[in-house]
Amino acid sequence: MDQTPNVSSDRINIAIKMPAPLQERILAFPAVHLIRDAYPDANLHFICPENKIEMLYSLPFEGFWYPWKEDEIQSIMDVHRFVATGNIPPIDIYLNLGDSLRELTLGTFLDAKKRVGFAEGWKRWFTTCPVKRPIGHHISEDYYALFKEFTNRRIPEKMQVKGKELPPFYKEEEGPYLAVDLWPFSPGKLDEFWQSYFSLHEGKRFVLFFTEDEAKGALLAEHLIQRLPSTNKYELFLSSNWIDLGKMLAHAQGVVARGGASISYATYLGTDALAIYETGEPRKDAPIPFFANWQLLDLRDPTLTSSTDKTVLGIVKPKPQVDPVLLFEKTSQMFFF
Repeated sequence: MDQTPNVSSDRINIAIKMPAPLQERILAFPAVHLIRDAYPDANLHFICPENKIEMLYSLPFEGFWYPWKEDEIQSIMDVHRFVATGNIPPIDIYLNLGDSLRELTLGTFLDAKKRVGFAEGWKRWFTTCPVKRPIGHHISEDYYALFKEFTNRRIPEKMQVKGKELPPFYKEEEGPYLAVDLWPFSPGKLDEFWQSYFSLHEGKRFVLFFTEDEAKGALLAEHLIQRLPSTNKYELFLSSNWIDLGKMLAHAQGVVARGGASISYATYLGTDALAIYETGEPRKDAPIPFFANWQLLDLRDPTLTSSTDKTVLGIVKPKPQVDPVLLFEKTSQMFFF
């Protein structure tokens, strides 16, 4: 990725406003691949939320990127200022992968010839190609709907995409490792769960990381590692940079994490993963469009709800729990670890 546009005047310029949530942003990558295939000679300009913008480095083609500071862009006038000071060249096609009015007006201020986005009602005024957002589809299919509308192209069946080949974060001679995104399945029981899980392994190497609350997680993990069985080797991955995270995930033997951004990122980079769903809907946001294999460990139980919810009788229902023995069996079978 390059921050300094030096574009050829005879090439089409396509600006893509990337989604803010990390999970949705990664699930937009297949649509970006489709755009690159449809316009192989175009200059791609990514207007991306500043948080973790470095994840665009994992895309296997060149482009220009412009940080979109969510906390500074609160109104339409802020959008105008962003365009006026952003050093963005004349745009031919603007593709908005978000839903907000601010994002829609961006294409107007860019004076794009074609403006494509999810828009209904009066929001259609800010697009030349409005699309009604699908309901009940996978997130990646939402973005496919935009692509099909303005290109009139079909989406390949069983489409799978893969990120660029990243160099390893660790030296290869240090041996294979399983990357584990630590999280508490129950408040106050982080140590208890992971002690049980890691005690079932012997002579293995684990890289432990957090993709949420990284600073707090690092403090918890340092204390946790001291109490884990000494029969294994543990390394704590502390970098908050998603280029480093990508390098670590891309060369792991496998990844174990809650369903979310880290699972999608790993499978996009070609690493098999075990996705644990406590909440959410895998039919909507599972890493289906990516190259690597993944399996689902589903903890969702329609008879169970959040521990803060109560039945009509006032009985608190427990949160779903995962058994460390079941997790051990799953990871052993899937990753031969």
